[in-house]
Amino acid sequence: MKRCMTVIALALAVCAIPARAQTLKLGTIAPENSPWGNGLKRLAAEWKRVSGGSVELRNFYGTLGDEMNILKKMKVGGLDIGVFTTQGLARLFDDVLILSLPSIVQTDSELTQVLSKLDRSFRAGIEARGYTVISWSKGGWLYFFSRKPVSKPSDLVGLKVAIAPDDAKTSRMLGAAGMITVPVMANDMMGQFTTGGIDAFIMSPLLVAAQWSFLRTAKVYMIDLRIAPFIGGIVATTKGWERVPAALRPALVAAAERMSMDIGADFERSETIAIETLRKDGLTVVPVGEADRKAWNAEFVTNRDRFIKGLFSKEILGLIDEAVAGMRK
Repeated sequence: MKRCMTVIALALAVCAIPARAQTLKLGTIAPENSPWGNGLKRLAAEWKRVSGGSVELRNFYGTLGDEMNILKKMKVGGLDIGVFTTQGLARLFDDVLILSLPSIVQTDSELTQVLSKLDRSFRAGIEARGYTVISWSKGGWLYFFSRKPVSKPSDLVGLKVAIAPDDAKTSRMLGAAGMITVPVMANDMMGQFTTGGIDAFIMSPLLVAAQWSFLRTAKVYMIDLRIAPFIGGIVATTKGWERVPAALRPALVAAAERMSMDIGADFERSETIAIETLRKDGLTVVPVGEADRKAWNAEFVTNRDRFIKGLFSKEILGLIDEAVAGMRK
């Protein structure tokens, strides 16, 4: 009897030991002290709280190279989760690049509608590659920065514009507008711009502000026109995500979606401040009159088939048209 009681006591003691926390490694190109970095710190604390300590998020900020390197580490199991911009997401499902076509989405309200319509298609495309979307995020807008003033589409002709290496779709879209695309690694872009290797690039004002010290000696112009939305996505390898107990996943997703909404609001406020700060420090913002805005719309929206014919599925294009129908005058 005594031996039996000892065995029972040992079994109860083993059961009482807390399960080992599941640690998920997350990589991002964002610096630690940035809107994304601060948001991911909050997310790590929130995941630990809602999971009762059974899920821990270990973040690696801005130290792993570009998004391609982060994706490579995910493929070999070195990371479980990555935070990606449109370009990174397009490596998983290239129809995401449709959002980079200038003027196809023009306002925040249009973007909300478009993301809602495209959510299922984008998720399915990414899941087919072995990844799971945890949440989407709005990251402000991309603008056109150049070495000479640009205010209308015809000003783009002949400009050498930076694109990510191996980005054939963006190259074709921009080339159709008369630009000369130049593959440039992200960490080489500012140097190429200041030395004349490229004439222009498309980027978030927040990222430009973060690298302004490299550009201060150059003459830089920014067209006062939103080119395309800058979206982000938190994406996990499906294998890594399935290590998390199924019962916990909805609460973790809800926490990530709340954080992503907060990030979107932070970017909206910070983008306005960044543009004004850059303007005071030498950036020239080129105004766009009503006639020029109509020219941009005609160039990239009315004649969009010239840029994207055969590049994206009819389903994706149809969903975008449906989303913005009635929202434009």
